[in-house]
Amino acid sequence: MSTNPRKKAANKKKSQQRAVVILFVMTIVLLVVAFVASQNMYLTDSDDNRRAQFTGSGGGYQNLQDEISRFFGGVRETAWGRGVDEERVIELEEDTRPLPDIMEQRARSTGNPIDTSWRGEVKTRWFMAEETLKSNVERFANEEDMELIWRLPNDYKVSSAFQVHSDLINTVDRLARSLNSEHPDDIQAFLCPRQRIILLSGNADYEQVSNHCYTMEQLQTIEREAKAQEEDNQLQRRGLN
Repeated sequence: MSTNPRKKAANKKKSQQRAVVILFVMTIVLLVVAFVASQNMYLTDSDDNRRAQFTGSGGGYQNLQDEISRFFGGVRETAWGRGVDEERVIELEEDTRPLPDIMEQRARSTGNPIDTSWRGEVKTRWFMAEETLKSNVERFANEEDMELIWRLPNDYKVSSAFQVHSDLINTVDRLARSLNSEHPDDIQAFLCPRQRIILLSGNADYEQVSNHCYTMEQLQTIEREAKAQEEDNQLQRRGLN
């Protein structure tokens, strides 16, 4: 029995319509997938760009966070970490010299003061095992022709070596902030440019040296103000202000 030509043509038309519908649906799905993928790539690139603006390179952002965590972990382990080893906590003899006298004497004897913008060389610095935190930082300071004044009651022997990659001032500031959690005083790092001194001391000592030294917050404020002033000067030179 022969097939009706009209029916055969109708079936063929339906098959073609189904194929068109399937192709259309697949095209829509592919377009949606492509759009979502492009958005994810854009967001990832934008996030990486923001991180690069913060650190200078996309990969540097996470490296910086890991470095800070390792640094704080190393200090905590040395000073009060796993298992308290009393031999690693060293009680220091109190330095009774008045800080203002030290600053004035040092200012008279130092012929090469630094600027408030000075931070020291950016490099990897190792806190060596079996040395103390104080002796390690003294070594860092001496390498930059600086003097460290450690006005804390205790010093701590490093149980295992650790490193930090930063400039000298920020390295000492990180050390001060990490020690804060176990000290009653608000320990801070101070830069005394005229004397070429880095002071690590409790915040109570600041009143004695406020005419000579700057906290990290003050240094950052000075840096921001100097940058804003420079930008304003550039605008004035261009005649745009």
